[in-house]
Amino acid sequence: FLASCNVVHRKLNPSNIICDEDNRRLRIINFGDAVDLDPKETVRVGLDNDTLESNAPGSIANSLAADVFAVALVVCELLFDFDEATCTAQIKEVGYDLDAWLQRTLTAGERPLGLDEALWYLSERRGLWALLKP
Repeated sequence: FLASCNVVHRKLNPSNIICDEDNRRLRIINFGDAVDLDPKETVRVGLDNDTLESNAPGSIANSLAADVFAVALVVCELLFDFDEATCTAQIKEVGYDLDAWLQRTLTAGERPLGLDEALWYLSERRGLWALLKP
């Protein structure tokens, strides 16, 4: 829905996603750093926040792709049971390449807790990993 309105949230992470148990839907909260990319406007609301540190690569930080990348990070955090800072730091270290990150994680001497379960989950849903990559 946000993309159809040309809005980028820019801070999608597990703490900004809540579950509406009555309707069984996820809800996004905290739009304080969101940006309106409506090309009809002469001023883009939200782009003046220079203090915002995006988890997305710089080339997509203020685009709709930033939220897609953020969702990929959230899924990785949940699947692999990583905290946000660890997951983000590790993915930045490999130049935001999810395949390189996964390969590095698989060849690491110490396998993170939950890795085998997450890999099984991904193997049962073959298209999911491809969807996570921007």
